[in-house]
Amino acid sequence: MMARRWMWGGLLAALLVSVLPAWGQKKPLVLVTPEEARLPDAPPYEDFLRQRDLLKPFREFATPKEPKAIGPEIELITPQDGALYTGPLDIRVRFIPRAAEVDLKTLYVEYVKLWGINITDRVRPYTTKEGIQVENAAFPTGNHRVKISIADVAGNFSSRAFSVKIR
Repeated sequence: MMARRWMWGGLLAALLVSVLPAWGQKKPLVLVTPEEARLPDAPPYEDFLRQRDLLKPFREFATPKEPKAIGPEIELITPQDGALYTGPLDIRVRFIPRAAEVDLKTLYVEYVKLWGINITDRVRPYTTKEGIQVENAAFPTGNHRVKISIADVAGNFSSRAFSVKIR
């Protein structure tokens, strides 16, 4: 009888030891699939213009710059732009209203490749008017660029891009 209790107690202890460490861990949120990551990268904007010699007629006027943002400020808290990471990472972005309240219906999150991949629906559940908070976001190994765009209720638009390298 005593041996049976020890056996059941040992089995229960082994089960708890194997299950408990993973109990509190969240499964990584896959923001970018390996198939999407393998698509061709978008060339840098200036290279794109140079390759097609589009600067030639407007050489003195063409300065490839982002338009001045007058919509909500998009503050990237984490990850650090251009940094190297291993494994899943946290994404924290703060939306700071300027002229009017943030309009979440205008949120657009794009995985930047040769053509943009809309990943807004993957991020939307983690978004509030204050910003985006994704814990444990999974990216495949490689270089990744994400662009976040949003407007306020007055129609003022802003966008912000960041890059990360996953090893």
